[in-house]
Amino acid sequence: MKKTLFLLFALLSIATLQAQTADELVKKGMERAGKKDYKGAIGFFDKAIAINPNISDVYLTRVYCIANSGDFDKAKEEAAKIPALFPDSMDAQMSVASFFSDVKDFDEAVEIYDNIFKKFTGLPDTTMLHLYLIRGSLKHSMNDTQAAKEDYDKAAAIDSNDANVMISLAGVYDDLGKPEESVRLMTKVIKQDPENILLYNNLGFVYNNMGKYKEAVDIFNKSIALNEKKKDYINKEILGFTYSNRGHAKYKLGDNKGALKDFEKSIELAPSNSYVFKNRALVYIAMNKNKEACLDLYRAISLGFSDMYGNEVEKLINAYCR
Repeated sequence: MKKTLFLLFALLSIATLQAQTADELVKKGMERAGKKDYKGAIGFFDKAIAINPNISDVYLTRVYCIANSGDFDKAKEEAAKIPALFPDSMDAQMSVASFFSDVKDFDEAVEIYDNIFKKFTGLPDTTMLHLYLIRGSLKHSMNDTQAAKEDYDKAAAIDSNDANVMISLAGVYDDLGKPEESVRLMTKVIKQDPENILLYNNLGFVYNNMGKYKEAVDIFNKSIALNEKKKDYINKEILGFTYSNRGHAKYKLGDNKGALKDFEKSIELAPSNSYVFKNRALVYIAMNKNKEACLDLYRAISLGFSDMYGNEVEKLINAYCR
């Protein structure tokens, strides 16, 4: 009897030692990954998985290391295996979908969410709402705006007052050419969350597109004032876009001096934003300062304007810089 107990204790000790060893290997792998030694990290993760094959987070971290090492095809191949390894873990499925979203493989991510909806039934409304929002955002990223709206509508059927639902719907309504509905929804959310800086930026952008430049300036003023109030300069790039958009609205209102001041502030905060240089060039053209305008237009080109927004800058160069 004592021998049996001793053997059982020894087996438990070995199991505990193995679990600890797997944890230690994972820790070492994370340290290597933190130092960008991705191949070294993968080696430690492989050893950890060999000891404990049930640690789904390590599989995914390993996939990101493979991707960071430059082998995206291999990373996708390995990521695609994870849902079958952990079929009963919705968190594992969602994590894999997030990876495919990160590498811009939205089709694969949507397919995973389709399977989640099929497999995991009877989920709480709050969870279903969250899932619809995520799948809708993936479809929106694929420019499948109508399909995205269908998911957002399903989320709205669960809770039409949820701020994230209204903001998501506002985005698709704007894309579908219904800016008034977009404004209505964003205005509703602002009443619930009057210090949401990003929401003011989105609303101001829609007003700009609608040609309601005075309203846009007023909204951007509130966004910038909130930044000053909160000293929220964590994301200077977003604040730089706000100044750029307000400057564009001022330019449309004939306030070239105010527009230039905003563009200068925008460039200070977000110097890699090609759009602000295009915007400032328009002001210089209006002021008959073609030399300054052309410098900005070429700068916009060098920052990748054409790849992101089309050939508007090339047309301006042909018109004013030849």
